[in-house]
Amino acid sequence: MSNKIELTNNTILIEPSKKINLQEIRQKLSIKCAHKPKYEANCILTDNYLTCSFLDKTLFITDDKFNPLLMYESTSYITACGISRSGKYIVCQTARNNENDNDSNTTILFDTTTRQEIARKKDIETGTNSTRLIFIDEYKQLIQIYVADAVLGEGNNFAITYDFNLCANEDTLRKFYTKPDISPYTLNNRAIKLIDRLQINIQDKDLQELTELLNRLKLCKNISPLQLSLTYKSMGNMYEKHNLLDNAILAYETGLTINPKLTVKKALKNLKSNSCIKEHSDKIQKQLKEESTKKNNIYDEEWENELNKRLSKLDEPSRKAFYHMRANRKEDNILSYKELDILNLEALERSYNYHKKN
Repeated sequence: MSNKIELTNNTILIEPSKKINLQEIRQKLSIKCAHKPKYEANCILTDNYLTCSFLDKTLFITDDKFNPLLMYESTSYITACGISRSGKYIVCQTARNNENDNDSNTTILFDTTTRQEIARKKDIETGTNSTRLIFIDEYKQLIQIYVADAVLGEGNNFAITYDFNLCANEDTLRKFYTKPDISPYTLNNRAIKLIDRLQINIQDKDLQELTELLNRLKLCKNISPLQLSLTYKSMGNMYEKHNLLDNAILAYETGLTINPKLTVKKALKNLKSNSCIKEHSDKIQKQLKEESTKKNNIYDEEWENELNKRLSKLDEPSRKAFYHMRANRKEDNILSYKELDILNLEALERSYNYHKKN
């Protein structure tokens, strides 16, 4: 993860306005922190007795008497917050609003010393409503967001680690997508992202996760067959790009099983034809390799005698060059060692005779 912090000037933590009824705010915050729901990520205390808490659409940093020191007024309801142990960094998450503006379903990281926003990201993987804890490691500059699972119940939380640019750690993200309560459409979106990455570079971890996601999606009844089939089509395209023809065929055929109208029949026909050609070519290559290996294991005394006789007619540098090439020869899979020796010897003979004449 990157340790680079990118400051922006879009948002600032402000001091409470004189128009605000501080006594009323203190009272509300005191009651809120005393009676907040058990699993709500709110009213977080620092080592120096600062408190980070929220009321409706406003985030507060207060002293130990709930006197507001700084605040952030959002256009969306705040659903979770967290603060580092020293009080330097704050994270808050907001709900989605009807305007879908910059504050809608957003996670924001603040620096309280500069009062600036460090990073902001909409629609992060953990969402907002299920957040149970936000832990900020200010030394490693990492954020861990713990979310609940509706199927497993409270206390069975999943954590995703983010850097200070709110980019998720892939290993924690992979584990997050095993949550039983994740919707099939969210899983499908994750599968599409993995396919896009695999288009660029095949990674075993991505392939394994993609396979597991699609196996899980095939068992889901609440996803559109059209959408799932299109994902398999994209998967087939990806495999075809990397010349993994058998994998591409399987992906296309699976997509057709889910949606018989999927537009891959022409591509599938061409792939099967190319796959047959490739299979025949691979078979020939295998036979040639086996024959070459078999020849390499046979000592040909007659050839060795002829070889020594022809080498004796060459000069010392030519003989040294031949033995160097022979010592470093590699299996060609088509030509045997003897055939490689013949090619090298004939090349040296031509070179020696040419220089001898000139």
